Amino acid sequence: MNYLILLLSFGIANAGIDREDDPELVKRVYNNYCSSCHTKENKIVKIDKEKEDSEMIITIRSGTGGMPTYSWLFTDDDLKKLIEYMRINSEK
Repeated sequence: MNYLILLLSFGIANAGIDREDDPELVKRVYNNYCSSCHTKENKIVKIDKEKEDSEMIITIRSGTGGMPTYSWLFTDDDLKKLIEYMRINSEK
């Protein structure tokens, strides 16, 4: 229960990344959940650009290797926005 309160305080419980009133939300969610393993020297890494979004959604939901499962946190729409963010920013 305390974990849910903590997530709510960050505004990311059931992340709701598709909220249009906060364009920085996707970036904050990425920074909170993904960047520790998927960012190196301020660049997004470890993203398979050949994978379809649907495959990546399955990987994020179920976890793989050292990556935890996030099936409880994100909707498919949330994950599509997160994947889009990662794809766009991995090219920079």
